[in-house]
Amino acid sequence: MFRSTVRLASFVIFILTLSAGSFAATKPNIILITLGSVRADHVGFLDTKHPTTNLDELAKHSIIFEHAYAQAPLTVVSDATILSGTYPQTHGTTELGSPLSAGIPWLPEVLHSRGYQTGAFVGSTLLDPKSGFAPGFDRGFDTYDATDRTTQMTHAVAWVTQKHAPFFVWVNIVLPGSSAYSAAVSSLDGAVGKLVNTLRVQKLFDDAIIVVTADHGEGLGAHGEDTHGVFLYDETIRVPLLLKLSGNQLAGKRIPTQVRTLDVAPTALEGAGIPVPSQMQGQSLLRIAKATTNTDLPVYSRSDFPQQAFGWSALESWRTGKYLYVRAPKPEL
Repeated sequence: MFRSTVRLASFVIFILTLSAGSFAATKPNIILITLGSVRADHVGFLDTKHPTTNLDELAKHSIIFEHAYAQAPLTVVSDATILSGTYPQTHGTTELGSPLSAGIPWLPEVLHSRGYQTGAFVGSTLLDPKSGFAPGFDRGFDTYDATDRTTQMTHAVAWVTQKHAPFFVWVNIVLPGSSAYSAAVSSLDGAVGKLVNTLRVQKLFDDAIIVVTADHGEGLGAHGEDTHGVFLYDETIRVPLLLKLSGNQLAGKRIPTQVRTLDVAPTALEGAGIPVPSQMQGQSLLRIAKATTNTDLPVYSRSDFPQQAFGWSALESWRTGKYLYVRAPKPEL
């Protein structure tokens, strides 16, 4: 009887070990691509006047969110929201150097704790230790000149091809300031194509989760703003958002529902079958993607930069349906 019990226990342990290994093997790789300063109306899958060959091809395999909004018009603040799933006033990061607040959920850390190898390749100083962005990354403490995407993508591609599943990689591609805007976006599109083509060649594309979005847009003279950072209009807040699921589920589906970059981290985690930390304030977009009716998420955005840099008033905005309310010294609707 004792020997039978031992044999049974050993068999159960063996089966559980196989199951654990099988689960580990089925975890999807996750690729997050953030584009610097790319407006929603300057990518082909949202505006055919501005074709972006590689992004448009990826969109055929992805869910396309037609109305996605960033929570801040600044790189550091917005990327912190994307990676933490929390609002700017929660994570505390500012463009002028304030690091992440303590206890903030962090996508790379969550994935690292679940056995993912994690890497980041950014065209800026986002991973400076002072920023608080570094925890959870195994690789990625080099920074790259914004104009040298060849080196950046070469390193990213090399890292991806050397990894055994599962891995999470964040590639942040900065828009060069020296080129005409459309040409600069085209250059970013080429960099995305290089990474996606590598995934295809390595047979990693179909099973991967790929998220492509932007930190914010660019004013290009609208409302008197040439660049970004101050105002909260669509030109600087509305961004592209593609979600390619494992197995290319819902490929090509267009979602007119209003969503947020706040929702990126919870969506990636749910797509990978990983519980979403309760501290994340965004929500998974999978429910919205699978829904047969459209219900807009309320969109709150904020810019503290006018106050911090110039002593002006901070700006806040709310979007509900067709209305935009901006709270400023002179509120407007």
